[in-house]
Amino acid sequence: MASKSEEAKKLEPIFTPYPAELKGEIINVGIKKDPTFGIFIFGMNGICVENEFIQVTEVIPESPAHICGVLPGDIIVYINKECVLGTWREDVLTLLESFSVGDTVNFQFCRGYALQETMDSRIYIVRGRDPTNLFSSATRGGAWHYVSVDKDKKEAFLENIKTRNLDVADYGRILCSGWGEYPPQDIKIKMNEEYGAKIEIHSHT
Repeated sequence: MASKSEEAKKLEPIFTPYPAELKGEIINVGIKKDPTFGIFIFGMNGICVENEFIQVTEVIPESPAHICGVLPGDIIVYINKECVLGTWREDVLTLLESFSVGDTVNFQFCRGYALQETMDSRIYIVRGRDPTNLFSSATRGGAWHYVSVDKDKKEAFLENIKTRNLDVADYGRILCSGWGEYPPQDIKIKMNEEYGAKIEIHSHT
């Protein structure tokens, strides 16, 4: 595990679609698919407004990627001759799945960037009252919203949610809403499956 000083030295993961503008260490390696490459990736899932890198979050021990020295935080730049900077995550997964077991695939990684902030760290359940009072008796009061808070507005959101009435849409994207004290279980399961969200609950009036 990297020390705090080592983490502090890592580059901020500011996206660029141009390989020549990357500032980390470039690593070229051929990885054999057996039966998978052994990496988990995230980024470019369509949730964030800004483009993101496709970044390795986990390397399976003793997998082909682990044996080849791939590390969490490595950014995928090329798969064979295809640049994947700015490519949707689902398209990258489809590309990786298109290779047959036993194929050796050439990867280019860029190492030295900090891990991008994960989506689940910016998703919140916000509870509030029904201002019309039309649904309060039937729903035991209030409404709930799953909100994906914009990265640059997270600090203001966390501060203002404690002290004032606010329009959550001003702070990011509302992913799902409904009436009631808490979201029903099927909605919780759906949101966790789609966003991997470890979600905090906040109330405002």
